[in-house]
Formats: sequence, C-alpha cells, structure tokens
Amino acid sequence: MKLAEESGSDYLAAAAHWTIAGAEIGLGKFQSARQHLHKAILLSRELGSTAGILYVVTHYARLKASEGDMVAALSLLGLVSAHPARDAFSRRRVDRALAELRSEVPEEEIRAGLDRGAKLDLEQVVQGLLAET
Repeated sequence: MKLAEESGSDYLAAAAHWTIAGAEIGLGKFQSARQHLHKAILLSRELGSTAGILYVVTHYARLKASEGDMVAALSLLGLVSAHPARDAFSRRRVDRALAELRSEVPEEEIRAGLDRGAKLDLEQVVQGLLAET
C-alpha cells in the first residue's frame, strides 16, 4: 500500500486497496475490507476506469456472500458478467466467485441472481455500495 501511495499512481493505489480487501474478506475482516473497497471504487471512478470498478464490484460480491447475502452477491456477479466493459480478469474473478457459491446455492438460484444482476445499472449500484460505507 505504501509503495502504491508513494508512486503517486491512483491506479496502483486502487489495485492495492482491492487486493487488500480481497485478503481481508478471506480473513473475515469485513468492515476493514469494506473500507478498502470504498477507497478502491472511488479511485477507479476518478480514473474513469470501468474495468477497475467492475473488479471492485466483484470483490463486493464476495463480501456480500461472506456475510450471507447470496441474493446481493449473485446480482453483483450478474452485473459484472453482463457488463460490456468486462474483461478476461473480470470473467475469471466472476467464475471463481461462482465456483465458490455453487457449493452453497442451487443452480436455479444462481441463474436467477445472474439474470437479475444483468439488468442492473452500474452507476446506481456503485452509488448504493458507496452509501453502505
């Protein structure tokens, strides 16, 4: 994180925040993860990086799933999966998250959640996620 901040690169700082958040989600440090995701999404937005925003939204989906909110998690993954700015990195992250969820959620619910998410507006979702922090 310190290196990213010292470099002056907002992109590196955003990537550091979403990377730290991903680790913290795995450790169960949800509040701290949420704070890092908040910073990462703001930086990605300032940069005009839709791809960066999608990476952060995927982490938010993992956070929601870890907190037991599978409906929100699947909707966020559906948004990322259907978004025209998604890239190979986003697809891999969505695929990994879905693989984890498949052991807990019936396939029918997964499909319904992904379909719901495909209809969401990215900017509205971002505003909602920022309001949570």
